[in-house]
Amino acid sequence: MKSRDRNRAAQVSSEKEETADKDLPDIVALFLKLPAENIVVLRFLLESYEGFGELRTLNRDRGEVVILAAPDTELELRAALESATHLTQHREIPPPSSLAEDWLLN
Repeated sequence: MKSRDRNRAAQVSSEKEETADKDLPDIVALFLKLPAENIVVLRFLLESYEGFGELRTLNRDRGEVVILAAPDTELELRAALESATHLTQHREIPPPSSLAEDWLLN
């Protein structure tokens, strides 16, 4: 009886994981705008958290960057970004229209 219960619990857990995986995107892209001189500050901040996300500079002159992150780290990433706003002076922006030919973000 206990073996059957364990098997059923494992099956339910597996089904939940599959459902959760279908609901989440493969990657989360957070587009930010900040003063160009603060891009390096944001980069160092992300590196200090190891594995939170990958920073790509989209347009240095305009201070546009994107952070690519795993969906399961998005909430923690957003909290870390919020606590660092005074350092980086960033704000979230919609995806720039110039991304049409970016193979990674399309």
